[in-house]
Amino acid sequence: MMKPFAAKGFIVLCAVYRDLALCLAYTCQMIIAMINQDEVPDHISAVIPDIAMECHQPGNVRNIYRSVHVFLDYTFRMIREHNMAAVNACFTLAEKLYTQGSSKVKCAIENVFVFSFSLLPVESVEERSQIMNMIPAPLISVYMSQVLHEGC
Repeated sequence: MMKPFAAKGFIVLCAVYRDLALCLAYTCQMIIAMINQDEVPDHISAVIPDIAMECHQPGNVRNIYRSVHVFLDYTFRMIREHNMAAVNACFTLAEKLYTQGSSKVKCAIENVFVFSFSLLPVESVEERSQIMNMIPAPLISVYMSQVLHEGC
């Protein structure tokens, strides 16, 4: 006959392994769902059809930095045109690319898109504040790290 303690220990052990299996399954999904540099033009084009043709030019498709720069140029154009709905969509897409992107995608977003926050084409302090408040937290965090980094 099995002791009750052993049965409880078995149940606890099964629960731990179940949680571990769920964690591993989630991690595998995250790895599979990661956006690589070749997929960036497709993601940009899906959200911003206006620049689809430019994103898919041969020189831009193979260079993640060029793709992100095309995206940045569009974002700045929308800021100058005061199209805040489009600006918000751009920031949301940039956050998605950054949080779900591979290390190369993250690097391109940091070095091209986020780095440009200091150069926002705004006409007033109020407009700058309005736009900075639209930027998602993960991108603001990266920006603050860049601004506060010593030794540059």
